[in-house]
Amino acid sequence: MGDSCLWALAFLNFARLIAEKRQVSSKALQRGIVIAMVLATVGGALAAYFVSRNNLHATRSDRVDTAQERISDAVRARAYFLEDIGDMVGVHDDADEAEFSRWAHVRGRNEDAVVSVEWVRRSPSGELVPPHDIGPHPVLVAPTDPGNATLANALTQPVASGPLKRSSLHKDVAISQPIKLANGDEGFYMSVPVVSHKDSGEISALESQSSIVGLIDAQQLVAEALPVTAHPTPLQLRDQVTPLATIGSGLDNAIKAAIATPGRAWTVSVAGGSLTTTEMLLPWLILLVGGALTFTVAIMLRTLARRRDAALALVSERSDELAASLKRVEQANRELERARSEAERLSREDPVTGIFNRRHFGEVLAGELSDPADGGIPAVLLLDLDHFKRVNDEHGHLMGDAVLQTVTDRIASVLREEDCLARWGGEEFAVLAPDIDRDGVLALAERAREALAEEPVRVGDVFIDLTLSVGAALATGNRRTPDGLVHAADQALYEAKGAGRNCVRVWDSGAAASGVNAR
Repeated sequence: MGDSCLWALAFLNFARLIAEKRQVSSKALQRGIVIAMVLATVGGALAAYFVSRNNLHATRSDRVDTAQERISDAVRARAYFLEDIGDMVGVHDDADEAEFSRWAHVRGRNEDAVVSVEWVRRSPSGELVPPHDIGPHPVLVAPTDPGNATLANALTQPVASGPLKRSSLHKDVAISQPIKLANGDEGFYMSVPVVSHKDSGEISALESQSSIVGLIDAQQLVAEALPVTAHPTPLQLRDQVTPLATIGSGLDNAIKAAIATPGRAWTVSVAGGSLTTTEMLLPWLILLVGGALTFTVAIMLRTLARRRDAALALVSERSDELAASLKRVEQANRELERARSEAERLSREDPVTGIFNRRHFGEVLAGELSDPADGGIPAVLLLDLDHFKRVNDEHGHLMGDAVLQTVTDRIASVLREEDCLARWGGEEFAVLAPDIDRDGVLALAERAREALAEEPVRVGDVFIDLTLSVGAALATGNRRTPDGLVHAADQALYEAKGAGRNCVRVWDSGAAASGVNAR
């Protein structure tokens, strides 16, 4: 549509130029139009060619970037898995098989790429030895294939010595050279450091300095990292000159990317693909169709040359009028739409936090209470920041605004999708929770309180401890009006403040509010 408008505008301007310069002959006009169409045809063919090439380049880049990112993430995930085991071992030096099994079950991790995991500890003499030589030996992950039993003992494998030394002495994650697994896949050792914690048992700190060594199936690692499809993109992962894993067959127009791994330099090669038959033929098709169209137009222009002069004069006049009118209308519409949108936003949005303001909250509350078709019971929660004045006094109002924005994000993160959050004023917020009961109100209010109390609010390098007092009321009895419901919630908030702050109170019929205090 946009290209058609540009061509129409160009044609109108060209026609007006011809009308103003009557000296231009019909033959020159025809020649100019034909030349323009030839240039458009050639330009379209070139554009189709370069777009196809650009799309191919983008696809190739996306393929290699995706493979690079997913394989890197898979390696990091296994390192985290082994580090988690190292954390467990570092705290519990006397962990047994049953304890580890319970811990692994809670983790719920699917680590099919991890063939085995061994815990290698440091003896009192400083030498790395199997754990059973100096103490209990928890069964970590034993290989399911008996052919990998020897490989699972990393201390007997020369390729594992380098990673073991680096992780135990330098406290770095390290990966070994490739090693052939029993199933024919290439594998590698990943070693992560373990250092005993303060209460790690009776074994000395030197004895507890150890490593968790995982034997990883590289083919399985790549298979889990990349999405399973009917026709996967062929790729190959290599460690220097040794192929680690292969997906699919054929690496046509392969592109490579480096994968940074601890202690090793891996390279992934991905099939880049090529232009399809349609993409290769499209530029020639455009040239053929455009050439035929240009020839047809040239014949028509020759026939219509006698009638064109009058039409061009009329077009020139009407195009000026239309262009001027369209510009005025478009400008007016843009200004009107900008003004309307800005006015609507300002009337309903709090300028500091970006959430709804008190006016919008009141309209939503009135609509919720006046809708007879909704059988649910709504509730209003008023949330007030305790001692917020100290933030402005100690850090300034700009810092106070930044804190309010962070508080808004935390409160919003625990609300339900249907809840309405608004800034009631100052450091006070309001929440309309439709279709809820008293237990739900208590749970919602407690989540909001805990979201702020669980950790300080951070703004830049400043950490500020803040708490919330929450008062809530359900729209029952004489509280089915906006004012009545808000007044009840305000009374409950007053009770929460009086109870020592950082607590929740829900207004009950006929008496004071009830709720929960902070634990």
